[in-house]
Amino acid sequence: MNERGKDKGCFRWWEDSSESIKLYDAGKNIKMKQGMRAREVIEDSGYNPECEYLKFEVHFKKPHLLNNGRDLTLEALQNPQFLQSLSSILMEQYHLSIVR
Repeated sequence: MNERGKDKGCFRWWEDSSESIKLYDAGKNIKMKQGMRAREVIEDSGYNPECEYLKFEVHFKKPHLLNNGRDLTLEALQNPQFLQSLSSILMEQYHLSIVR
């Protein structure tokens, strides 16, 4: 687990050679990085600044490994079986980040 002191526990990430996983306070991120106009647009979309939001991201550094070593294509990203596989991988990563 990686963490920077300046984030005061609101941002953590895990990383290895094939992926990085980020977990952070999305509400704080919006307040720190968005101007007032952008915040209004976000609130119009359903964001409530009084609620607590947690954002979870998985960044695959070698996405071709998800497709048996082949480059990812639009066709693969529309394939229901491939999407189900991605969903399973995401849930596994989410579970691992909670356990860590």
